[in-house]
Amino acid sequence: RLGQFAVRHNVVEVYHYISLAELDKLYEKKLVTLQAALNALLDEDVSVTEKNKLLKTCIDKITYHRDPLERMTGKGSNKKFTAPPIKLTITLKV
Repeated sequence: RLGQFAVRHNVVEVYHYISLAELDKLYEKKLVTLQAALNALLDEDVSVTEKNKLLKTCIDKITYHRDPLERMTGKGSNKKFTAPPIKLTITLKV
């Protein structure tokens, strides 16, 4: 069908066809929810519990990775290590 896309739902491998207008509405709603969560993060008047609740509606999974500590070289650095930065991958709910 022209003008329709197959959409894969999160966990279940279920496909159905929706129109472009329906797809636009779906993503508009998701963007509004994500914007509300991001605005809440910046608002000091919003409780941590509420911020967490809003983020859970938008985020599917957060994974992090950090390379192992590395020993620094040079004089006097025999016990010093560098801590590589933590890399986050955030998967949003679609």
